[in-house]
Amino acid sequence: GPTATPVPTPETSDTAAVSMVDNRFVPVRLTVATGTTITWNNAGHNAHTATSFDGLWDSGTLLHDDQFSFTFTRPGTYRFICRQHLFQGMGGVIVVEERPPSTP
Repeated sequence: GPTATPVPTPETSDTAAVSMVDNRFVPVRLTVATGTTITWNNAGHNAHTATSFDGLWDSGTLLHDDQFSFTFTRPGTYRFICRQHLFQGMGGVIVVEERPPSTP
């Protein structure tokens, strides 16, 4: 029969993206390794923010096509909201896990 070709496993990515649409984040939950830079980009028509629940970062107002990046250096669970659309439930979670030691 046909032999299976091993698929190389991709390297752990150091970047990830969250889109803002009206009025939610996509994805709502993202799990990344320490050292990852998350970029929020506003794909919607409304102005949005990416604001940390605990004051760690605040993008300020992002208009359509604007973006904001933040690098997560410590493991933990980071909740964030859009200040303009908090009451519509526009929020999300970034889960940062310790990057596994690289194998030689």
